[in-house]
Amino acid sequence: MRRRLFLSFAFTALAAAMFLQSAPTGRTQNPNDPTDELIETADGVKLRGILYKATNSKNGSCVMLIHEPFTDPTKGDWDGLARTLAKKGYHTIRFDFRGHGKSKDIIPEKFWREQLNSTLPGANRKPPRDTIDEKDFKTKSSYYPQMVYDLAAVRNHLDKLNDDGQVNTSSTYLIGDGDAATLGMLFLATEWHREQKKPTGFLNTQKFWVAANQSIAAGNSPAGRDYGGAVWLSPKTMKGFSTSAMKNWVSTHGRGIDGDMRKETPMLFVYGEKDSEGQRNSKYFNDQIMVSAGRGKLEKLDSTYIRERKGTDLKGVGLLGKDDTLGTEKLIVEFLDKMEEFRRKKVRITREYTEPLKINIASFGN
Repeated sequence: MRRRLFLSFAFTALAAAMFLQSAPTGRTQNPNDPTDELIETADGVKLRGILYKATNSKNGSCVMLIHEPFTDPTKGDWDGLARTLAKKGYHTIRFDFRGHGKSKDIIPEKFWREQLNSTLPGANRKPPRDTIDEKDFKTKSSYYPQMVYDLAAVRNHLDKLNDDGQVNTSSTYLIGDGDAATLGMLFLATEWHREQKKPTGFLNTQKFWVAANQSIAAGNSPAGRDYGGAVWLSPKTMKGFSTSAMKNWVSTHGRGIDGDMRKETPMLFVYGEKDSEGQRNSKYFNDQIMVSAGRGKLEKLDSTYIRERKGTDLKGVGLLGKDDTLGTEKLIVEFLDKMEEFRRKKVRITREYTEPLKINIASFGN
């Protein structure tokens, strides 16, 4: 009798536990809620990313949001823009640059081996530091180019999702503000010297790097061809980079037998009407870097634009807003949708990159 009572009690307890496990908790997880992503760079920085999966995506297209370095990545309505883009069918990822926000952890044995990283404070500390902070290199403009590794890591993370069938990196867009425009232009130039798909069968160790003197492997295409366009809010020329180098990213490094960054990556430059610096810089990028009006043998660009937001002196991410009073989000979506008209048939390509490649930054000039 006691055994029967015990078995009956045990069964009842088990059933109750199973019920509690399956019972609603008051909040169900929406599969389209943003998810935190851990992204590791080629030099050992652990970046914090946030992925916004698209609803009703037609082509699996992706957007990378790039906050201005040395600013708080939580300031401004990046979250609102990301949610808007996801609703419009674009898988969107944002992240904190190295040393910013939640991107301060590093893998010491990888990070401190890099030449530029070894110039930062604490490089010779015993035991080695396992965190970094943007204040360590905020006044060290010679270090700024290393942040292009962060963009390469985010793209590699998207490529892994691409290979899992979740997104389609054959159609990718960049949106950034301020100094992010300079880093973004450098990053795009490097992508014209990296294969869309990881090459196989090469003994040349340079193929584990991206360098300006490298051509694309036979039978492959440059990853630069994956970018459908870029939007820059109040763009700025970042300290530590020469204007001649910036022009060369477009005219030389992003142009050759493997493609033409200038013609194949349309751009939209946006500034506030009362922001004289933003206007001046936007025109510089549009007129001098992209040469959108054409010059000499350079033909006029039909899909690169410069647009002002009326009646405001707001800059960068400040041009965004939850109620979209300035119409910036609408302008961005219209630009992306227009570019997508030419990319609807871009099929997903298996990339096979298990980790981001290192970049010979010096070869691209700065």
